[in-house]
Amino acid sequence: MRLRPVRTSLFTILVGVLALGACSDDATLGPPPPHGPEPPVWSEITDLVPSTTMYSLWAESENNIIAVGRDGQIWQWNGAQWTQLPNADSHDLFAVDGNASGGVMAVGDRGTMLRRINGSFVKSPPVVYSDLHDVWPSSTGEFFIVGDDGIIMKAAATSASDQAAAIGTPLLSIWGAGDTDIFAVGVDGVILHYDGGQWANMTSPTTELLAAIDGTSATDVYAVGGNGTIIHYDGANWTPIESHTSNLLQTCCTACGPAIAGANGNVVQWTNGSFHSEEIAGAAWLYAMTHAGEDTWVVVRAAMSVVLRVKAWPPSVTVPGAASIAAMSFWTA
Repeated sequence: MRLRPVRTSLFTILVGVLALGACSDDATLGPPPPHGPEPPVWSEITDLVPSTTMYSLWAESENNIIAVGRDGQIWQWNGAQWTQLPNADSHDLFAVDGNASGGVMAVGDRGTMLRRINGSFVKSPPVVYSDLHDVWPSSTGEFFIVGDDGIIMKAAATSASDQAAAIGTPLLSIWGAGDTDIFAVGVDGVILHYDGGQWANMTSPTTELLAAIDGTSATDVYAVGGNGTIIHYDGANWTPIESHTSNLLQTCCTACGPAIAGANGNVVQWTNGSFHSEEIAGAAWLYAMTHAGEDTWVVVRAAMSVVLRVKAWPPSVTVPGAASIAAMSFWTA
């Protein structure tokens, strides 16, 4: 659900990941796990939010989607249009997530944490001053947060505390099957698991950067990252899966097919029993994916941000309007 943007603090790491892609010595690729019915086709491409770059999306429903990004910008989709929400803080926001009870939190640059209170985003006092890369909501209303230096925090309604994970490796993404079954991934293929009491290292089949993690259950979890890396957890072991791309994969949405996206406009989707790679947006970086109703939303990194809205992911298709996207002037860090 959530994309890790290419920021100054991680730029050197990501360049190394892309440059060394051909040198990976990961474990032998296993067969991909079975998944559901084949999806229909693209239906719409819409330029929704001008003059901003969004890094993350969270969908409460198809008529209520929150997007966050550069300079602390927060936007909300109401089913018809995007509206910018007030935020006095100008730090970049890298991730947003929420729960069914209406709790929403956004995190970002230099320890920034914003919580939605009575419809407005309010900044919480910082606990750390390192970049925070991702956030995941528990069923109790608390939020788990990961970031640079191996930071893992748990934020309650009025406070946040640091959870020592005993590693110094930057953590880039977090997802949980439940409050006592949470996964975090990051640089050098690190995978951590939380059982409700403590965090522990898991055996990883890769040393590639892992930029995103998402799943449908404790026995169906995907992590994606550098050099087209896709690994799958079946409840017992992590297994590499062929992605048919060497691009950095930055975001994963299991509710979307599953579908995965990343550098150079590359989307990897599950069709006909395996993953297939396709370029949909020229040289653009695809930052974030979320699922809302029948739609999948994808954020394209650009000087003029573009949101791709699709019904689902086809095996192979010429996307209407793709040429106009590819011709745009794309911003790079």
